Amino acid sequence: MRINAAPRKRRPLSLTSLIDVIFLLLLFFMLTSTFSRYAEIPVSGGRVGSSGVAETAGILIRIDHQGAWEINGEPMEPGAVGAELQRLSDLGGTSAILLPRQDVSTQQLVEALEHLRRASAIPVSIAR
Repeated sequence: MRINAAPRKRRPLSLTSLIDVIFLLLLFFMLTSTFSRYAEIPVSGGRVGSSGVAETAGILIRIDHQGAWEINGEPMEPGAVGAELQRLSDLGGTSAILLPRQDVSTQQLVEALEHLRRASAIPVSIAR
C-alpha cells in the first residue's frame, strides 16, 4: 500500500529582501559613477578634402612600442621633445602629426599625446 505524502505548502517569496538588494545595487552604482572622473584628451584627425600643398612646415613625430621618438626623422629622447618642438615652432612649424608605429599600444599613444600637450602648445593630429 502506498501512502502519498501531503504536498508541502509553498511559502510566498518575500519581496522585502529583493527590494533591499536592488536598493543596495542602485546605491553602489550611484556612488561609483560619482567617484569616477573621465579625463578627455582632444584628438584631431585629418580634414576631408584638404588636398594641396601645405603653406607651413609640419612637424612629423613617430613613436614605437619601446618608447623611442623620432621628430622629422631624427631620433629624439623623450626629455628633449619639448625643446625640439619649441625650436621647430620658432622656425615656423604650426602643427604636428603623430604617427604611431603599428605595435604601439593605446596606453602608449595616450601617454605620448599627454607628453606632447605638456611639452608644447602646438596642435597635434594623429595619423596612421
